[in-house]
Amino acid sequence: MVLSIGHAQSGYRRAVRSGDRPAVRGRRQVSAVRAKSLFTVAAFDIKRQNYVTFDPNDAFNPRATGEIHSRGLEFEAVAELADGLNVIAAYTWLPVFEITKSADADEIGKREPTVPKHMASLWLHQRLGYGQFAGFGFGGGVRYVGETFGDIANTTRMRVPGYTLFDAVIDYEKDGWRVALNVRNIADKATLKCWDTCYYGEGRTIIASARRRW
Repeated sequence: MVLSIGHAQSGYRRAVRSGDRPAVRGRRQVSAVRAKSLFTVAAFDIKRQNYVTFDPNDAFNPRATGEIHSRGLEFEAVAELADGLNVIAAYTWLPVFEITKSADADEIGKREPTVPKHMASLWLHQRLGYGQFAGFGFGGGVRYVGETFGDIANTTRMRVPGYTLFDAVIDYEKDGWRVALNVRNIADKATLKCWDTCYYGEGRTIIASARRRW
């Protein structure tokens, strides 16, 4: 079993040409505790610089002068509950995701839209290790994404509700090969992501894959 811990910043921003703007830079401070039981807890404090912002008086000339400050906690656990039965659980608490510098003064102090305060997931997978079905596996999981703001002004009229999605997999492993059929968002639940304007999230998605390990 492999345990990894990290922090991904998600968000949606209007597409712009890169030009000669400097690359996004960040400073990250992370404190983590990892026990032999494969539990990980991490506290992070990150400042992302060169964030692209828009001057309200010159909307066609974006500037990479912004900064976002994020702070929160992450928890992840990996365990084998029984022979071949593995569980992965994760939770992120992100109380701070604040724009601290911007060409638009109205954005300063606001939370970036599309970024929830709470995210969680749980995944169970059973691998059969004996009998005529040895090598077959199946699993299922649930993902939760909390409520977000839908506009940069953080108004209540543009609150986007949280949602819960379910996933599943059937797979087979033998001699270094793994063949799998994954289904994401089994119920084909409609979700929204908004940044002043809204678009639909991923619907039911079926992915077949084959992989060889050498």
